[in-house]
Amino acid sequence: MAGVAGKNPSPVASLQDFFEIMRAFKESAASGVHGNCYLMPNKVESLVSEGALSFAAGETTLAFFERRDGFIQVHFLRKEAANSEASDKAALDMLAEPREELLMAEIPFSAKSAGEDIPGGARASIDFLERCGFSTARISRRLSLRPTVCDSQPGAPENGRGLDAPASIEIASVSDAASISRMLEKGFDPFCDYIPTDRELRDTLSSGRVYCIRDASESPVAFLHWSRSGAASELKHLYVEDGARGRGYARMLVRRYLENLPLNVKTCFLWVNDANEPALALYDGLGYRFDGRRAVELTKGI
Repeated sequence: MAGVAGKNPSPVASLQDFFEIMRAFKESAASGVHGNCYLMPNKVESLVSEGALSFAAGETTLAFFERRDGFIQVHFLRKEAANSEASDKAALDMLAEPREELLMAEIPFSAKSAGEDIPGGARASIDFLERCGFSTARISRRLSLRPTVCDSQPGAPENGRGLDAPASIEIASVSDAASISRMLEKGFDPFCDYIPTDRELRDTLSSGRVYCIRDASESPVAFLHWSRSGAASELKHLYVEDGARGRGYARMLVRRYLENLPLNVKTCFLWVNDANEPALALYDGLGYRFDGRRAVELTKGI
């Protein structure tokens, strides 16, 4: 196995190095593995180029550490047969190695309904992380729809409750970066939500994939950020300032996003916190439905 095995993380030197580390560990697991390591090649290459990906490998557990802004996200694989206290102790030492860093891990899984029990493999991964000192921060579900289902209802006012004159929706510009950044900090969890860096935010704004609504002073008071990968589009962030709520801005932004998607986008999806009932109601009213994917997010040291 490339790099230095053990509890002290070693840098991942290249994409090929990553593949070799994964291959060697999986080959040593006669009865299979479980975990949450779903790093894609383009993501690995980006992290390697930034020096932001390291790993530690023990007898029963392989962990990759993705350095992010203020914390480390853990991606791991664990041998199915690893149930002894000794192996858990070794894994505990491994996952606690960046002892001054906050740790976060996400366990995705499939379910027939949003209320279904967590299945075996995901349950084993969660139990393992809890033995290592992690605790559940939240549980999320993925909602999807096809763009053709997203037309506004006939006769429905675009501004929701119709309490105010229709607001103007614009494509946000790079000059809005400071305002959007403040809303991201207020509305999203830095550990469980994706919050772009300043450079990523400016690149996103330059791409034209952020819609906003402004107040009388021309400052954004609501925004929607979306991304695209092939024929799929993800609604990544939606936020309305407290003083601008109750005017239907969130619904307006989602409708504008859906109405202006490229024609070759076939599926729209988003992730939402199970406990966020207003958001669940909003998306249900716009045609989004649970698509069978859920995730448990756990943190340590937070």
